[in-house]
Amino acid sequence: MKMLIDCGVDVNEYDWNGGTPLLYAVHGNHVRCVEVLLESGADPTVETDSGFNAMDMAVAMGHRHGDYQPGHFSSYTV
Repeated sequence: MKMLIDCGVDVNEYDWNGGTPLLYAVHGNHVRCVEVLLESGADPTVETDSGFNAMDMAVAMGHRHGDYQPGHFSSYTV
């Protein structure tokens, strides 16, 4: 993923299904990918078509007791 970001891939780009790389990384519980995306400018406030942002999705997926903490996302908000 880092190589794609270094090549200029837009980390906030929506795909045909309405998801962003950050939303997919959270959905898959890929913590290191989430960190890299946030460090590279991914917007944690971007929402899915149904109105969920990355933190909402982390909680909904049951990751709240794992590696995602509220500060994990809030330190990257604008």
